[in-house]
Amino acid sequence: MRHLWLTALALVLLSFAASPASGGEATASAPDRMIWDTPPAKPPVIDPAERAKAEAFFFGDGVRQDFTQADALLAPMARRGDPEAQFKLGIMKLFGHGPSKYPRDISGGVDWLWCAAGGGHVRAATYLGRLYADGVGLGKPDLAKARLCLERAAKLGDPEASKVLGIIDRTGRGIQANLLLAKQAQLDRQYAVSLPLLETLAEFGLGDAMFMLGAAYHEGEGVPQDRAKALEWTKKAAEAGETFAQINLGEYLLEGDAPDVEEAYYWFRRAGEGRGVSEPFQGGHGRADALRSPGIVDYLTGRPRIPSEKAALVDQRIKAWKAGIRWNPLTDNDF
Repeated sequence: MRHLWLTALALVLLSFAASPASGGEATASAPDRMIWDTPPAKPPVIDPAERAKAEAFFFGDGVRQDFTQADALLAPMARRGDPEAQFKLGIMKLFGHGPSKYPRDISGGVDWLWCAAGGGHVRAATYLGRLYADGVGLGKPDLAKARLCLERAAKLGDPEASKVLGIIDRTGRGIQANLLLAKQAQLDRQYAVSLPLLETLAEFGLGDAMFMLGAAYHEGEGVPQDRAKALEWTKKAAEAGETFAQINLGEYLLEGDAPDVEEAYYWFRRAGEGRGVSEPFQGGHGRADALRSPGIVDYLTGRPRIPSEKAALVDQRIKAWKAGIRWNPLTDNDF
């Protein structure tokens, strides 16, 4: 959305009522007024073991990832004014990873992010900037607030904030608004609009944009066909977890006179283990089951089935990959 607010904000008013902490502990409510140049209050002293336990449940380090447990441990720290706990609690509320009584609470998440940002948490300021730039859950974008947050984070050295600011400066829109515009322009074959946006967003690291840019180079849509660039961008998107980029990468690797059957099968397997593959595959089989089967190679190419020894090697790679998976709520979301 191209709407720009006319007034530059020097501060943001925020009303937030913190819940009383258990056990009669004094509460620290969110600041009523956010003035960036005011030094943040000294954070409370948090028991390192208490923080480590909360973060173990938050990230799934050494224990089963459990956001209900993480919430129970983070909330008291957040109410005592700890910026890191406020940030993580805000993320949980924002993306719906807390207890089932609030599967998603965008307003509450934004409030806690403001608390964390006011306490000097740089990543919280960057998240707020992206939220306001795209209007995620807020009704409409507010680029004035977005700039306020992103400029603060960039000044404190967050490279992502600098990148997002650069995109806003060049386009007058947030990340998601640019992506939607690029997708529609690509569908309408308005390549002079879509391709510069896709290149900018791909360089930023957006999986959707990398996937679309790889497909454009593969098909020659608005650019000369370039197999090397198609593979490069599609693999980056696949590694970022884009399921359909993984499928495309598998198909691209089977093309030509020297197909890489083992690598293609590996990426089909990765796609079959991911999200977004529940719809029926051709022939009426489940797509995930089809992608996990060595027969996918014959189906797509008519070539002999992948040799059993190579299939076994892929099985080992998939097992190692799955063992290393842990969902990171700070980065692995649809924001």
